[in-house]
Amino acid sequence: PRHRLQPDLISFNTVVSACAKNGQWQHALGVMEKMERAAVKPDVATYGSSLRACAKGRCWQHALRLLEEATTRFGGPPLGVVAFNTAISACAAPRRWPQALALWQAMPSTGVQPDLVTFNSVLGSLERSGCWQKALEVLDQLRAEGFRPDEVTQGSVVNACKEGGQWQLALSLLGDFRRGAEAS
Repeated sequence: PRHRLQPDLISFNTVVSACAKNGQWQHALGVMEKMERAAVKPDVATYGSSLRACAKGRCWQHALRLLEEATTRFGGPPLGVVAFNTAISACAAPRRWPQALALWQAMPSTGVQPDLVTFNSVLGSLERSGCWQKALEVLDQLRAEGFRPDEVTQGSVVNACKEGGQWQLALSLLGDFRRGAEAS
């Protein structure tokens, strides 16, 4: 008789990771469903890879659902700031800046503190939508929390102003950023 091998957590996670690498979010979620049917519980790595697949595939709805599901399953955000950053990034491309802002604002209540990548991900979402006023608010908050704007931060804020038709402000910010770099 033929013996059939049953996939385990490691083999499932390997497949989900490969899906994430290639932005195949539908397949990653399908593998998670197969895991449940096979009575193999997804772990933190499974959720992390599935989140990355959704972010890469620009599937923000599923990324938000996965973050919520993982938080419920593990009694808190299991991947911490990385999970939030990934979910926020998933909201950036399809111009879902309200969802990106909501995630960022919810982080402290979950015990997770934003990092510079978080701020840059939120700013990236605002940049694409031309939400220059919100971008300036996020920039102020970034500085208030002790972070220094990097090249990504600066580019996103300037581009948000440009996309919002605020070219004079964009030029002014470029000068401010340049002076700030020279002072350090």
